[in-house]
Amino acid sequence: MTKKLLLLAICICIIISVFAGCGGQSTTAPPSDGDYDGTIAITGKLFIEANLIAEIMAQLIEEQTNIRVVRELNLPSAVAFQAVAQGDADIYPGYLGTMLMNYLDQPVLPGTLPDEIHARVQEGLSEVFDIVLLGAPGFANSFAVAIHRDFAEEHGIVTKSDLAPFTPEMIFGGEHGFFGDRHDGFYAMSEAYGFNFREYAMMDVAIKYQSFVQGIMDALIIYTTDPQLAAFEDLVVLEDDLNFFPSYDFHPIIRRDTLERHPEIEQALSVMWGRITNEDMIRFNYLVYSGEMTIEQSARALINEFGLLD
Repeated sequence: MTKKLLLLAICICIIISVFAGCGGQSTTAPPSDGDYDGTIAITGKLFIEANLIAEIMAQLIEEQTNIRVVRELNLPSAVAFQAVAQGDADIYPGYLGTMLMNYLDQPVLPGTLPDEIHARVQEGLSEVFDIVLLGAPGFANSFAVAIHRDFAEEHGIVTKSDLAPFTPEMIFGGEHGFFGDRHDGFYAMSEAYGFNFREYAMMDVAIKYQSFVQGIMDALIIYTTDPQLAAFEDLVVLEDDLNFFPSYDFHPIIRRDTLERHPEIEQALSVMWGRITNEDMIRFNYLVYSGEMTIEQSARALINEFGLLD
């Protein structure tokens, strides 16, 4: 009898949890659409920074307009973009190189200057998708090559061209995707810079930095706003002196019809144009990566620190 009563109690608790909103979610009804000038959706992608910047934009819009913002975060990159392209969402956290190569299907030759990439993305998004490229906060999540600080200082290595003579004795590491058939991947980079690494190691991005520290590889591919850069001090990011990697400057994009309905959105977001550096994004990304803050808390901390709502 005791076991039966226990099972019954568990079943009742499960039923109550389901009807209460899956155990912990607020049951308070959200305001009706009549309390707002409209509702828009912002998409985020499967990494901290994209969701963080989406949350920053959402908070800026909510604080400065009478628009309700729905967050659609943690989506695959292509899904997040297509949601905006097809009208299921309104704003997307975009990076120039990704949008040009992946969504506009335009190749980028090594050495292409950032201004040309910006112009091509702006024109392509407008003509193909009727999407507007907005301003830039100032940071870029680009590819870069990093090596051990002691080795760089000992041999005076500052640029990737400086590294080339040493590569026959080095092991290069990076995530699997960087070694694929891509214009800005490992093989094209090695050809452009004359790299001839002794070996290369493909690994999951989650263990890349730790493998570097443990000496499994001597050089690795990174993203220039990786949160791990805040924790790994024995690492130097080399200058891309041939401009091999395309510009990956961050620019939000918005559907033109959304911007026409709500021109106040651009004004709300413009408070961050030119205000946020790579170092800033590394720091605030790391607050989330380390578990010190949630996405929402880190977004608010950045907004407060830079006085974006003052």
